[in-house]
Amino acid sequence: MKFAALAVVLCGLILGSGCSGAGSSSSSSTIPPAPTQSTIRFVEAAPLLEEDVGGVPIGLGTSYLMVDGATIASLFEYGTITQCANYSAASHTIAVFDSLGYSVGPFKTPALAAGKSYSIALVGEYPRYSLLTFEESGTGSGAGLRVYEASPSEPAVDFGSFIASSTSGFAKLGSVRLGSVAEVSLGAKVTNFGAYVGKGTTPISGGSVTLQSVNSFDGRNELPFHNASVLSLFVFDVSPGALAGPVFGVLDR
Repeated sequence: MKFAALAVVLCGLILGSGCSGAGSSSSSSTIPPAPTQSTIRFVEAAPLLEEDVGGVPIGLGTSYLMVDGATIASLFEYGTITQCANYSAASHTIAVFDSLGYSVGPFKTPALAAGKSYSIALVGEYPRYSLLTFEESGTGSGAGLRVYEASPSEPAVDFGSFIASSTSGFAKLGSVRLGSVAEVSLGAKVTNFGAYVGKGTTPISGGSVTLQSVNSFDGRNELPFHNASVLSLFVFDVSPGALAGPVFGVLDR
């Protein structure tokens, strides 16, 4: 399988507990999970969204995300990772629409617990779309690496680290299966750090990520970096012709 080249994820900076992300375009204040609520970010991991219209799959145009009947993201396309927000500790209904009314869904999340943070990913292909729910947890103090497996076509991958400046020294740190999130502590601090997703010590195409490629201000490729201490990698199905993916990185607290 050939994978598209990696590009920087398009989500903004959110620094919260677990459910948080750092991109390069914008920032927002910390959103910790409220004691009586769940904190959620939504992820569009499906390469192509299509609806059955008279037995024919019709691709959605520019799409947006609705949660419990309210528009949450005005643009929700492959590679989108929304900012985190607090929701009631309950099950939620999500659907994706375009301006012509074509849609994918609705889908129901499982019941979410109060005080917890989640990443919920839309995965699959026509006509089999579904949600994967990842519960966030900490990697401990210091720097950490977190890998979310949201690729039905690649249901098991390895991951590890490499020397960012020379793109060498690939070392496997673990493995993760579809629907799971793997977390590894990297120690008090790392510099010149890159992470990859692949098989053994060989990254897939588009699977090598440096910290600077996620946040251009992190020129030393170091963690912790300001308030961020965790590099989170999301593994998606490849989208043919896409300029981004299939591995997207964000910086989390």
